[in-house]
Amino acid sequence: MMVWKRTLQVLREGNGLRLMLVLMYAVMTYRFYTSGQDCRIFIGMFRAPESYMPSGLESNLYAIGFMVVGVALMLERPSEYLSIPETMVYVRRPRGLLRFLGYCAIVGAYCLVYAGVQLAVALHVVYASPKQLMIGAVCAGWTLLVLALIINLGYLGRNRPYGYLAAMVLYIVPLSYMPLMRWLLESPLGVPNWSVALGVLTAALIVANYALFERLEII
Repeated sequence: MMVWKRTLQVLREGNGLRLMLVLMYAVMTYRFYTSGQDCRIFIGMFRAPESYMPSGLESNLYAIGFMVVGVALMLERPSEYLSIPETMVYVRRPRGLLRFLGYCAIVGAYCLVYAGVQLAVALHVVYASPKQLMIGAVCAGWTLLVLALIINLGYLGRNRPYGYLAAMVLYIVPLSYMPLMRWLLESPLGVPNWSVALGVLTAALIVANYALFERLEII
């Protein structure tokens, strides 16, 4: 019961900062839909540069903003939840699998809601086939999940700056290298390559996070 109360407290902290971030992001979203960009591509989905754009990074500023705000809104609360000590346990031992599964559920639900709300807005504003928007929302939400798992590795390993740095590098490199970006958008097997890459990364990161989580009480 004490752990559950502490969990609720952790997840509710920082609501004022979250509200400020949401307001700032709302302005950015309005700018996106009035900027003249192709709004048939989901705001958080990476895109190949327009002809007048000098680089992939400049063409993907809104997608980068999507990820930055998505990470910031969490305020590391899921990672704190994962690290809440068992106050009634006096012998050091690995935390239970249920705690880790709870963390995965929280992060997964957050990414789903974060992308889902913005997909609902896009479907209301953009008068086009919803398929492309839905695919883009899946890619963006899934990418955010991968970034959260990378950052959590740094949190659990007590190297938080390295977790954020690794997440930033993993996200920025494909946007800076056009051949890789084009490869991710291809679908030689009937599914886009980005879905295969994200699937492999997700599985590997979940295993790595759980391995580090099991050692949390011992470290």
